[in-house]
Amino acid sequence: MYQKQYWTELYELKCHQKYLALHQESAENWERRIKVFMAIVSSTSIGGWALWKDLAPLWATLIAASQVVTAIYAFLPFKSRIKPISLAVTSLTVLFDQAEHGWFAVAEGKLTDAEVNDARYKIRKAKTKIMSDTIGVLVIPHDADLMEKAEREAKLYFKNYHGETEDVE
Repeated sequence: MYQKQYWTELYELKCHQKYLALHQESAENWERRIKVFMAIVSSTSIGGWALWKDLAPLWATLIAASQVVTAIYAFLPFKSRIKPISLAVTSLTVLFDQAEHGWFAVAEGKLTDAEVNDARYKIRKAKTKIMSDTIGVLVIPHDADLMEKAEREAKLYFKNYHGETEDVE
């Protein structure tokens, strides 16, 4: 029973780490798109306006949109999440590596039930501390598609490195 709980803790830690990594990737992609949009509009708008006078309303709209984006850019929620999530992902990856290393002793039955239980709670406590220290009160929105992808990636990881995914459902 305690081995299964440890395995589940390990699996959930991997899913959590993958989920946050996917959120980080998504936020970085949005930031990149916005920066590219602003760079293109600001560098081509004057030249475009002169070349395509027939499209003046389009260029005016793009310039206005870039000004709005510039004004609200610092307040967009994904931007404020990038650094804290990055720190959390790095720390959770280190914790996962330690916990996975501990799995061998658990799987081989080298620990008592009490020791397995303590090891599992140490993982949970460390994860809570990492999230508190890095994310704090920042809200990470739930994204069902990202969670599904994180679970698929975690299952693939366990299949590749442990030959099975155990019963973690």
